[in-house]
Amino acid sequence: MDDKTKIALKEVGLPVAGAVVSIFAPFVGIPLAGASGIWSLVDKWRDNRIKEIKQSVGENKILDLIKQDDKTRDILNKILFNVFQESSVEKRKLYYSYIKKLHEGLYPDFDYHSKIILTINLITFEEIRILVEFNNNYLKILKTAIEKSKTENPKGKTDESNNRGTNLSEIRLVKPFSLENENKLEDEFVNLGNYGLISVKSGRMDGTFYGPVTEFGKIFLDFILDKQ
Repeated sequence: MDDKTKIALKEVGLPVAGAVVSIFAPFVGIPLAGASGIWSLVDKWRDNRIKEIKQSVGENKILDLIKQDDKTRDILNKILFNVFQESSVEKRKLYYSYIKKLHEGLYPDFDYHSKIILTINLITFEEIRILVEFNNNYLKILKTAIEKSKTENPKGKTDESNNRGTNLSEIRLVKPFSLENENKLEDEFVNLGNYGLISVKSGRMDGTFYGPVTEFGKIFLDFILDKQ
């Protein structure tokens, strides 16, 4: 690994490693003489994580990003800091996809990277699955909902705009949502709305309307999904 890359990665990992020891050492009464053993374990853990980053992203991509402007370095630093803190291998893969897309120059004018990082921390993989399915099937759900509304009330006025949104009952007219537990599905849509990934509108008689996926939601998916 290039020395500059290794130094940059270790500088990101060091505060996390220090936090681990500072939290646990006082409570377990580690003698000073034995502290070096703990640090050796932390160093090994950190080196293994650096190796994983190198294998998953590529040291050249990391170095290229480090050589760019302050904005890019700041984003990379925040991502790598979260990589060192994240225990889930699958969650770390989302960050690795993020770094690759950042290196590709995806959405160079996008300024909400801190929000993406926070969302990756909070979101579950089940919620990501629901978001992807909703993004792929939104127009189908909308068409089905409009047809149902016209059938039930042929003389009524029907909103056919793409931004109309769909309530939970309408969403569950289409697979795979028709197979989902209704209460669980509602919780997931509420969370996706709170993350800012889907549009949420309050209805009068028919409850809350969800959709379409927001611009932030689409950008979020583009950054975290490694389609290679």
